[in-house]
Amino acid sequence: MTWLIVLIVLVVLVLIALAIMANARKKKRSEELKDRFGPEYDRAVDQHDSRRKAESELSDVAHRRDTLDIRELTAAERDRFTERWMAVQATFVDDPGEATRDADRLVGEVMRDRGYPVDDFDTKSDMIAADHPHIAENYRAAHSVAGRHSSGTTTTDDLREGFMHFRALFDELLGSHPGAAGVAPAAAAGTGTAAATPGAGPATGAPNGGAPTGSAPTGGAPSRGATTEGAPARNEQLDLTQEEPAHRPKT
Repeated sequence: MTWLIVLIVLVVLVLIALAIMANARKKKRSEELKDRFGPEYDRAVDQHDSRRKAESELSDVAHRRDTLDIRELTAAERDRFTERWMAVQATFVDDPGEATRDADRLVGEVMRDRGYPVDDFDTKSDMIAADHPHIAENYRAAHSVAGRHSSGTTTTDDLREGFMHFRALFDELLGSHPGAAGVAPAAAAGTGTAAATPGAGPATGAPNGGAPTGSAPTGGAPSRGATTEGAPARNEQLDLTQEEPAHRPKT
């Protein structure tokens, strides 16, 4: 009889140990997902109204992303995409709707060349959530604005904001490391005057070096906080006709 009691106690102890280990693994998994997805974790929990379902979905997204071979762009490719972005940006004042749609398409091309799947928007959105979670929601909003423009339900301010969101993501995708492709800092909040980009010479009034355009729209680009020493933080105000991406095509 004694041996039976001992056996039961041992089984109970083993079950308790297994439960503790399982709970520890679950907690670790949750912390890893929170660290990786940031605000996207909270969004998934709210969307599914279930932490378990949210974590299952995010784990699937992380797995799909981690099986991809994502590469950095070469310097020549960055220069080429930067030149194309400047051309798109220069058209914003005359046709903000088309410029915003072109910005959406250009972001997709950068993703494709780096190795991301771009078959549909949901897939692109998931990959952005995995690698750039702090601007993923802005990317969704910008894509929505670009899509709604054809129905005439967007304002110029909507398009300006959407364009700025695309630019923030474009900068992140283009850079060889976080913060590498930044937007030139503004000289002062509300002045509308751009400071010079370090190493790129003074900012000009337009992408082709012409005079500043007084009717240029301005908008706030999402801040990524402080960068490494010697590198400026992303600007809070950007004149779409006055600034160029940090990667300037080589001459």
